[in-house]
Amino acid sequence: MDELPILSIENLRRDFKMGDQVVHALRGVSFDIYPGEFVTIMGTSGSGKSTMLNILGCMDKPTAGHYILDGEHTEKLSRDALARIRGQKIGFVSAAAGRLRPWKW
Repeated sequence: MDELPILSIENLRRDFKMGDQVVHALRGVSFDIYPGEFVTIMGTSGSGKSTMLNILGCMDKPTAGHYILDGEHTEKLSRDALARIRGQKIGFVSAAAGRLRPWKW
């Protein structure tokens, strides 16, 4: 039996209106991630990495396309449902984490 992807991105688009112009941050991105895979998102400055991470982290929604996480279409979920997903299923490791100040009790 073939494994199903735990995360599926289908023809994802994210556009931002800036004055009279539209910036196309993501244009038709598609990929799947399967259990046990490790993934790196790389690209030049301005290529849409942060935009993609914001969508993958359920902090933003795509303009078009589908983000399916564990069989759920996240673009259709409420803010509360997205918050639950962030708390239960998503975590990031960032290079900027070393710059955070330690917690003081």
